[in-house]
Amino acid sequence: MKSNTLRKRPTDVPVQKASAQAGKDLREADKQQQHKEFITAMNDFIAKAGTLTDDEFFRVL
Repeated sequence: MKSNTLRKRPTDVPVQKASAQAGKDLREADKQQQHKEFITAMNDFIAKAGTLTDDEFFRVL
């Protein structure tokens, strides 16, 4: 029979240092910024080209 109880996190798990966490946050923020820039560039391209496809019918790319 399956148990519906929540599993508690072990207390002996080492906690990450604040400096390591800050570096991770900076990398994540940089990654999000690059993603935003990519989406903006793709939106601009789609606005100019009208569509993004390699289909022979549309012949856009």
